[in-house]
Amino acid sequence: MAIRLAYLFSFLFLFLYSIFTLFGIGLSLEPGMEIGGVSRWCERVSDSIFREPVNTLTNLAFMVTGLIMFHVLNRDEENVNTFHTLTPIAILYASAAIFLGPGSFLMHGTHTEWGGWADNLSMVMYIVIPWLYNFKVMAKWSVSTFFKVYLSIIIAYGLGRWFLGDGMGIGFSVYGVSIGIWVVSEFLFRFWSQRMRFISGFIGFLVAAIFGITLRKFLVILISIGGSSFSGYPDLFATLSLITSEGIFLGILLECFYIFQLS
Repeated sequence: MAIRLAYLFSFLFLFLYSIFTLFGIGLSLEPGMEIGGVSRWCERVSDSIFREPVNTLTNLAFMVTGLIMFHVLNRDEENVNTFHTLTPIAILYASAAIFLGPGSFLMHGTHTEWGGWADNLSMVMYIVIPWLYNFKVMAKWSVSTFFKVYLSIIIAYGLGRWFLGDGMGIGFSVYGVSIGIWVVSEFLFRFWSQRMRFISGFIGFLVAAIFGITLRKFLVILISIGGSSFSGYPDLFATLSLITSEGIFLGILLECFYIFQLS
């Protein structure tokens, strides 16, 4: 059933996109851009149903990859691993991989504001899963709790991005922060201890250098996740966290996690 729905969504998306854009519905141009000009993604803008044909069509690879995931999961034998067989979390991961395609497809294909929103939403839907799953395992959440937290994050981000625009009006990047949390949470998942909580903050420096996460974003990751050394200084923690808009989100999220952390 899950595989059929995945195929149905994929083909229905491509069908509806083709129908609407053939009639000129849903197509636009970025401000200051014209047909024949070069977009900021290094492709000449076309007057076809795809504003950027190459950048648009290459996103089919995400959809194909996601569908392959479903087939692999369907053939898996029963296993205690959450990502074997068509378990709820495995289905979510494969579905998020598929949706990366339509999200970026809409942005590069239409050059609309809502296309950019769909692209950002698809990336966040995918990148949140790995680190939130690590939190689930370390905090011993149920599958139900995992999905409730996941949906809360996605809905909050989707609404914030739609009504407040890129950065949700305060320069807040869920995607950028998630990269740091993902890597650091992987480190803690494999090497959990109070000492490693502190060391994990320095792992974040490497992540920041590789992915271009700004110092102000990383400061919150360092202090929040390496918080064992600052646990006696709540005022310091609060002050440093509020230096960034990301700190509000990370401070609340990570402190909630520590409440349910492993002893």
